[in-house]
Amino acid sequence: MNEFARFCTHCGSPLKPGVRFCGQCGHAVQASVAPGAPAYTPRPPAYAAPVVAAPIAAPPAEPMVGIIAGLQQRKGFLGMSATTFNLIVTPGRLVFASVSQQMMNDAVAAARQEAKGQGKGFLGRFAAQFAWMDQICRQYSTMPIDAILAQFPGSFCILNAQVRKVRLRDSRVDDDGTQSSQELFIESAAGKFRFSSSMMRVREARQILRQTLGRIVK
Repeated sequence: MNEFARFCTHCGSPLKPGVRFCGQCGHAVQASVAPGAPAYTPRPPAYAAPVVAAPIAAPPAEPMVGIIAGLQQRKGFLGMSATTFNLIVTPGRLVFASVSQQMMNDAVAAARQEAKGQGKGFLGRFAAQFAWMDQICRQYSTMPIDAILAQFPGSFCILNAQVRKVRLRDSRVDDDGTQSSQELFIESAAGKFRFSSSMMRVREARQILRQTLGRIVK
């Protein structure tokens, strides 16, 4: 018997191997457990960013499985222009929340103010400002997913059921000695998407994505 059910018990849609949630309706997948085996206990949401975030308390209607922070989508001549996104993974879709320069500035200021309130000196406040991404991700935890899409211009989403392939590549040193950043490739019915990142932890990002997309994540 397979470890995971082949069809969603809630809507009847086919399930991809290894997923924890149905890509069609978002219902949790019930694992087939052998008699006497311990019940499966879901892991808490992961956070693929260099700063450990506070536990995510998402609205129950569409929970956040995890956040992959600091993805950049380059465009324009020679890719000189870039838009920053935080990828919020939910049971039913991949949500790319746009991060503007003003958001970054506000988050840095909030992180420094928080450190000041904790009684930290100048050096402590200076160090705290590098946790600006954590400030933004904590803001997400207080908002419904649709509110995130509406509030941050340029944000978009891809339904998990539309995703065909996902590839993650770690940083490498090129022939000329320069080091390239980590990369995320997504092929879906909605199109192909490529992101680079100097912040992403590839192993953790892969674990987050596999919870909803299963083995198509490489």
